[in-house]
Amino acid sequence: MTASETERAEFLHKLGLGTPFTEEDVRQAYRAKARHLHPDAGGDAHQLQSLRAAHDQALEYLSFRGNRREWIARMVDEQLRRDSLETRLEALGVEVESDENEWQKRSFGDFAQLSQSFHALRLRPTTQISAAVDLLQSAAEEFREVRLLDAAGAALTDELLKRLTCLPRLIRLDLRRTQVTLQGLAILDQFPWLEDLHLGQTRVSWFGRWSLQRRYPELTITTNAQTHFDARPRQVTAGLGL
Repeated sequence: MTASETERAEFLHKLGLGTPFTEEDVRQAYRAKARHLHPDAGGDAHQLQSLRAAHDQALEYLSFRGNRREWIARMVDEQLRRDSLETRLEALGVEVESDENEWQKRSFGDFAQLSQSFHALRLRPTTQISAAVDLLQSAAEEFREVRLLDAAGAALTDELLKRLTCLPRLIRLDLRRTQVTLQGLAILDQFPWLEDLHLGQTRVSWFGRWSLQRRYPELTITTNAQTHFDARPRQVTAGLGL
């Protein structure tokens, strides 16, 4: 295995594959492992999501290696679609951040910029939130890699939060100063990758936070006004609460 292949070994390792591998190898490996990881079979939803991500990365890499010209054309079309969505979201008052993942940089080199995905959405008090949520739902596939939803101060309600389960790979969720209640947080099961939750100045009481912590012991819940989230895994930055 070359140095480049070694760097890609994470998604290959998750699938139990070596090089070379085919599309059928990827699909068979995914199906075999997914049967055991599915929650209905006593598995772990987070591990199942991680396996699915490895499946998608392996297929994307095969597409890139198989027909680069076709891959580039498809990526250009997808990037134009993302640019259009970003423009529409910004017009509704949503701040959008995007970047390529590390595995994409290693696998695609200079072409990685074409495979950028949305990784952070920031809703503000002036955001036209109902229309923004409508747009996120209508183009859910384009937002499945979003890791941070910062809704601090936005007019987010329980009902609107329920509709944001179209962002299944969230790891940070900032709900400070929103109208979300403990009942609305029943949808946290739909975010198996969630690591950090900010509930500062919400309607969720101390007892409510305690009950959430008991239900989700691996989730970090904070109300600290000086804590600010970014979209990097296992990374929380503290600063002035401006």
